[in-house]
Amino acid sequence: MAIISFFAFAFGAVIGITMAVLHFRGVQSGMALGIAHGLLTLSGIALLAIGLGKVGAGIGWWIVLGFVVIAAGGAYLFTRQAKGEPWPGFVIVAHGGGALVMLAILGVWLAGLNAPESTGDYVPVGEEVPSTRDTSPGGSAPAGDPEPAASDKPPSGGE
Repeated sequence: MAIISFFAFAFGAVIGITMAVLHFRGVQSGMALGIAHGLLTLSGIALLAIGLGKVGAGIGWWIVLGFVVIAAGGAYLFTRQAKGEPWPGFVIVAHGGGALVMLAILGVWLAGLNAPESTGDYVPVGEEVPSTRDTSPGGSAPAGDPEPAASDKPPSGGE
C-alpha cells in the first residue's frame, strides 16, 4: 500500500505542478484539476496510513504528518479557488515545495524499506566482502548454511 501511495502522490504532484504553471502564466486551472489533485493526494495519505498499519514503521507516521500539514495548505488554496479569490503565490510555492520534499523523503524511505540488509561497512571495489559466518571454535553457521567444511571444525579431543 505504501508504494501505491507514492504513485498517487506522484500523479497528484504532476497535476499540482500543472496547476501552478497555469497560475503563474495567468490562467485559471479550473475546479476539475483541483479536485483531481486533492483526491489523489488524500488517497495517497490514506493508502500510506493503511500501509503503515501493516508494517508499523515509526518514521512513516512522521511522513504522514508532513503530508497532512502540506494538505492543509492545499485545502486553503482550494477554498480560495472555490470562492473565486486569487491564490497567494507564496502559498503555492510553499505548498508545492513542501509536497515535493515530502515526496522525495517518502521515496527514499520506501527505497530503504525495500533494500537488502547491509552491515554498513564500506568495502572498496575489487576487495572481498568479509564473511559474516562465525568460524570460531563452537561457533555455528547461520541457518540454512551447509555444515562447515572438515577444516573449519574444531579438532576433537580424543584423537
